[in-house]
Amino acid sequence: MSMFFNRAGEEKQELARENRERDFVSKETLVNSAMQDNVYSIKDKANNDLTRWQQDLQEDVLKIVHDLKREIEVNGEWIPQRIFLGHDENGQEVWDEIPPMMNDLGIRDFIAEIRSHTSKNLMMSNYDKDRIYVKLNATVTNFIFLVAMKAPYWELQKKDLSHVVQIFKSHIEPTYWRAFNNGERNYLNSTTKRVEAFNSNVREEPNKWGWFGG
Repeated sequence: MSMFFNRAGEEKQELARENRERDFVSKETLVNSAMQDNVYSIKDKANNDLTRWQQDLQEDVLKIVHDLKREIEVNGEWIPQRIFLGHDENGQEVWDEIPPMMNDLGIRDFIAEIRSHTSKNLMMSNYDKDRIYVKLNATVTNFIFLVAMKAPYWELQKKDLSHVVQIFKSHIEPTYWRAFNNGERNYLNSTTKRVEAFNSNVREEPNKWGWFGG
């Protein structure tokens, strides 16, 4: 009789142990799945953030505004540039603010022109070298005519004309070259494929030992 109860007790302990193991394996499977999903989401988010960062030129546009206003950043704040004029009769330094290159109307018009030539649609276009040169030449020429016509309304001084044109050229040219031979689109497609390949490899080759070792 004693042997019967001992055997029943052993079977009960064995059953309890198996239940604990099944519960552990089930939890480990859930954790592995959650961790893999998290890896996918992190990788996808990183890819999306990279694309957004590459094509979002808003920060550059804001810097152009400060350049046109002749402002510099000091301790996180933008302040007007100043020029040293000399000393007064008391020996104190005399400084004066440098006026902006153009008024607010001119800056708004300038930024509108910049945006139309640094858009995502332009980046995702497909141009050959000759077409890029033709477009850049036409765009800069038209901008020069626009500046000459609007200069009185923008309060743009003749001495600042070449500088304003150079700022415009230096900001629009890289965008056109990103469209060279479908370059931007090809890059984004290759990046997406690398992410998809990574996700596929993770799914096909799960962690052999699980996240708890073994």
